[in-house]
Amino acid sequence: MERIRPTEETRERNSVNKHIKAIIKDYFAYSTAAEKRNDFLWPLAISVIVFLGIGIIEPSGKKILDIILNINSISLSVLAILAGFNTTSLSVIAAANRDTLRALNQAGQDAQRSSVLKQLVTFFAYSILTQIIILIFGTLIVILSSNFSILYDLSPIKTPLIPSITLSIFGALWLTIILYSLFLSVRNVSILYRYILYLGRD
Repeated sequence: MERIRPTEETRERNSVNKHIKAIIKDYFAYSTAAEKRNDFLWPLAISVIVFLGIGIIEPSGKKILDIILNINSISLSVLAILAGFNTTSLSVIAAANRDTLRALNQAGQDAQRSSVLKQLVTFFAYSILTQIIILIFGTLIVILSSNFSILYDLSPIKTPLIPSITLSIFGALWLTIILYSLFLSVRNVSILYRYILYLGRD
């Protein structure tokens, strides 16, 4: 019997990449403008203040590089735990009885909005996806970190201010991304709190 091969359209429809794009798109669709501003602006403000302070107190480029690597190492452990927390939270949502899931899938659904269940899953899935991406890049930084000091020493730029400013900008951006992920998990704690109270009410 000849095996039927899936068409290109079927492969595209079942592609994992398509679901990843859908998670990102749905997250920004479901989040309010205020939530998106708070999730990004607060981490950015904190990161800029931190690295401005570091630059004033310790302007050495090598010291700033060491601080970035220390922040990265600590963050990897924290984000791995948070990724586990968000995965467990998804399991809690999925463990509800079928009637509850059906009610959540129907709640809030109309022509303009998706169901409450899809929004719940999207928020947690987006957090997990963000944290995994940060863990991947953070791991690459750890792997390459032994070469950073060598490259810094071999750098043809002799003006100490330029490497310090460059590293401070990179450090502020990296810390912003890390804190952004933490803020997402803080919001998810609130979502999980309300979800568990909803289960108890039913």
